[in-house]
Amino acid sequence: DQLNHVSNAGGVGLIEFFPDTRTFKCNAEVSARLGVEHSESERDIELFYAHQTEEVRATFKTPREALAKSPNGELQAFVHPFYLANGDLHYMRVSGIKREVNGRASFLGLSLDITDEVQAKEQAEKQAEQLNLLAMSGEVAYFEVDLERGLIDGNALLKQRAGLPADAPAFPMAEIVAS
Repeated sequence: DQLNHVSNAGGVGLIEFFPDTRTFKCNAEVSARLGVEHSESERDIELFYAHQTEEVRATFKTPREALAKSPNGELQAFVHPFYLANGDLHYMRVSGIKREVNGRASFLGLSLDITDEVQAKEQAEKQAEQLNLLAMSGEVAYFEVDLERGLIDGNALLKQRAGLPADAPAFPMAEIVAS
């Protein structure tokens, strides 16, 4: 019950799968993600997968196999996509262990919705790609600053504007300020 209490804080989902009966138990957070009324009883595993596409269901296979092959108590961590009952695609970071209680094996996992983190990373990667394409056009001067060493490096256009050869190594920030 301590795990259940801890998992109810901060939107953390708690779920326990029982491979022998293909059932699971979960906390209220997971029930909400599934769009069902919360229950303390075991439920058929198909309820967990009800809103998942075949592609998303396939992403569960590798982590499930890793858990099955791991020794009891060894922590496994992974990220997987998950469709909520409302149809929104989210990303969950899961920490899970295989355990045995009273002779019954189960997989116990805590999951945290990291959708905002994943989307921010994808947006940053997209912006970096756009910046790179812009820089490759040859019409945009760009630079990188190494604050620890006080150096600037940039593309050929920036170096040209600073009066340096295109293949010049990184240079002190004072030089760009002076130019």
